[in-house]
Amino acid sequence: MKKGSLYNFYTEMPGWAKGVSIVIVMAIIGIFAWRINKYLKNRPPSVHYPNGGEGIPAGFDPIPYAKKAHDEMSGVSILFSPGRDTILTQIALLSTDDMFASVYDVFNQMYMKEGEGTFREWINDESFAPFSPIPTKLNARFDKLNLK
Repeated sequence: MKKGSLYNFYTEMPGWAKGVSIVIVMAIIGIFAWRINKYLKNRPPSVHYPNGGEGIPAGFDPIPYAKKAHDEMSGVSILFSPGRDTILTQIALLSTDDMFASVYDVFNQMYMKEGEGTFREWINDESFAPFSPIPTKLNARFDKLNLK
């Protein structure tokens, strides 16, 4: 069996160079694995629209809801935030499940890359006033639609 030039190059290296080359190769593999894991972790989950998207009325745009929710939840979290509570209540009370799922989907596509998780995880990480019904309403709707 004829050995390749890479094999010959490796066998002719001094002992310390073999160790260094193995460490470099392992570091490259580790960085590659870390990047793949980071990509897979921050990829938005697929969303199932209960009515196949037909429950979204013409002219409804989920982007302003997602942007406003993100803007209100970014930064320092405080218990009483009227702007945040207003937009989250509006999202929780959207008239169809498809509309709610579309806001969830758009939020994840736009902001999951920040590494904070899904829209549901953002909600659960927020600090709300004691006995606030907002996280309960949103989590009930997330559960109903099986949104993680």
